[in-house]
Amino acid sequence: MLLVDPNCPSFNDDTQLRFFGKFISVGEALQFLRLPDGLTPLATRTYACSTGAWNDGQSLLPVILKTSDDSDTQLEKGKTYAVKGQITGCDSLGVPKFTWVPGDQRMSYLGTRYVDFKRVRVSGVGSVKTVRVIKIGDGDEEDLLDVTVEHLAEERFGGVMRVHCLLGWKYCKVPKDTTLYVGSKISYKGKLDGFAKSCGRMIIEVNRATVNFAEIQLQRSEFLPSSSEYEI
Repeated sequence: MLLVDPNCPSFNDDTQLRFFGKFISVGEALQFLRLPDGLTPLATRTYACSTGAWNDGQSLLPVILKTSDDSDTQLEKGKTYAVKGQITGCDSLGVPKFTWVPGDQRMSYLGTRYVDFKRVRVSGVGSVKTVRVIKIGDGDEEDLLDVTVEHLAEERFGGVMRVHCLLGWKYCKVPKDTTLYVGSKISYKGKLDGFAKSCGRMIIEVNRATVNFAEIQLQRSEFLPSSSEYEI
């Protein structure tokens, strides 16, 4: 359910986007970064589960796991790990970059196949930049709210990143006649489900959310994941 609470304690947190999930290391990847000693640190290539709605039907979304101190990855190829950390942007190919603190990973011996995995859980605090109200079908179903949210990212990626948060419809319930205020803060929890190729932004299905203000009249548009409207 979407709540309106200007005093929500979460709004005091940094505007980061955090993640938690289970991952299988499938190999190493060079980071697009050169250290003062001339070396390029190694990250981990892996995948996150997806419904495929935003990835041309593909059930796996490529992901890069990198260390917070830019050291070489500690994750062994073929092993399964439970990892938590911060989503810090995407690489030049649009692959999400998940950053974790070395030593925080936990090796997992149960449910080590992708078919056993659940989608990556995310939570964050950010700033609402744009909102679209999208009519679903013939209008009998609850509208979908596509909310563009801005979070902190690595400085080399401009210091900020934007994601598309989906509310309403079959996701986080939005009370009837509620409208959102562009520029307000939003705290939310949900699941990562891919990224829109037209803009390279991650798509997050929101389960719960709180905003500090909700007051603006929005217009409806048609729902189409591949729409050029996602280039906002």
